[in-house]
Amino acid sequence: MRILLALVALVSALWGGYWFVGSRALIHKVDAAQARAQAAGLAARFQAEVTGFPNRFDLTLNDLTLQDPASGVGWQAPFFQLFALSYQPHKMIAVWPHRQVVTTGVQEITVTSDDMRASFAVRAAAALPLDRVIFVAGNLTLAAGSQGATLRDLRLALRAVDDQPNTYDLGAEITGLRPDPAYLAPILARLPANQPLPDTIDTLHLEGLLGLDRPLDRFAAQDAARNRALPEPRSLRVRNARLIWGDLDVTATGTLAVGPDGLLSGRIEMRATGWQVLVPLATAAGLIRPEIAPTYANALQVLADLSPPLDQVEVPLTLADGQMRLGPLPLGPAPRLR
Repeated sequence: MRILLALVALVSALWGGYWFVGSRALIHKVDAAQARAQAAGLAARFQAEVTGFPNRFDLTLNDLTLQDPASGVGWQAPFFQLFALSYQPHKMIAVWPHRQVVTTGVQEITVTSDDMRASFAVRAAAALPLDRVIFVAGNLTLAAGSQGATLRDLRLALRAVDDQPNTYDLGAEITGLRPDPAYLAPILARLPANQPLPDTIDTLHLEGLLGLDRPLDRFAAQDAARNRALPEPRSLRVRNARLIWGDLDVTATGTLAVGPDGLLSGRIEMRATGWQVLVPLATAAGLIRPEIAPTYANALQVLADLSPPLDQVEVPLTLADGQMRLGPLPLGPAPRLR
């Protein structure tokens, strides 16, 4: 019995020692990161503490301010937390406060939510490459002065693909999105009375395969801390995308690529139910000139007649040579990501 008690006492002492050494090392790394950021000319102010003895490393950064004085981009929060089991430090949970402030250099955005957190894991390699991350937020509000947008739920997930370097399974969903009324209300007011849309978008959903130019790892995190370029997208294979907005239901599949100049190219096959509101919506938003709107509506009607039911239309969205087309209809310049 004495031997057993001695062994238990020894293991407890060793485990406690491991926690104290690990917690001190964690504080040292955080202090070093703060010093590097300040040396790079960034404002980095916070108070760090580690709790959770003996089975967790719970890191809390209190009174947090991060800002780049040159660009004005910054983030303020009363706290930010990272939790990890002491025997699984490569798996972590991040928790944000209910209220935080993000500055873009142009405006200050107040972010509030009922819950905002993420779980993520890195792989056991020197670069600590990302294995997976899941981010969720509930009842999220973005407010900038008198403008703002709200959503009920936001979910985002990334998972590294084993046999494809720099490639990640991507899943994202937003429900209950209510854009800024100052922007949306005038658009909805210009829709025909028999083709109304609500002020809330029911669902935005995306499943796909995202290719980047370099991996998401500790070097990418260091670049972000130093305000340097982050990994950039190179391709997106859309397995399933969907927009549900009132009676409008649009699904899409296809592949997009990002060229060296940042221009998007590719082809997306789209199917829209309740498509009749698309042209009035685009016209009200200023994307289509009113004088050519009937041409677009007639073209979509012809496509719908070719593939019943009549309230559904199938049409490709093509991006090539810097231009976008919806079937035979020109939409204007293709998006440029940089």
